[in-house]
Order: sequence, then C-alpha cells, then structure tokens
Amino acid sequence: MTSKNEKRFEELLEFPCLFVFRVVAHTGEQIRQACEAVLQDLLSRPAEGVEIKPSSKGNYQVIRIGVTVISADEIRALYTAFHEVEGVRMVL
Repeated sequence: MTSKNEKRFEELLEFPCLFVFRVVAHTGEQIRQACEAVLQDLLSRPAEGVEIKPSSKGNYQVIRIGVTVISADEIRALYTAFHEVEGVRMVL
C-alpha cells in the first residue's frame, strides 16, 4: 500500500466502528469457520454478524463478516489474515 492509501481508513471512518468484510471463497462450511477463527485469534472478539450467500452456480460463496474495529491497523491485519485462509479468493 502507498502512504496515501494507508491514511484512507483513518480519513473515512470514525473508530470504533462496525466494519463488514466480504470474503469471496470456494463453497464450504470449513472456510467460514476458518475466517471466524482468524477473527477470534487476531482480535480476541467474535464476529457480530455472519451471512453467507452462495453463487448462482454454487461454486463460490460470499461470507459477510461484521466486527467492531478500534483502528485502521485492525482492518488491515484482518484483510491480510483472511487472504491467507485456504480457499479464499478475494476479500472486499
């Protein structure tokens, strides 16, 4: 990330706030569980809401995970950690 992008969260959000991650992944319950475990391990607090929407063909799913974050660094750390979960294709 460039220094311009690093300031982006700080400029746009007021902390603490609810932040919703959208994780695009292969279909499977174990991926949702792995994402929730990453969140719990990294922030020591549970997700405040999890929704799953399967793709039209059923090959992928979008997992919406909401969590209260207290800093932009937590958001960046979660983006990185979610990308490392096996089966995750992208994090929005």
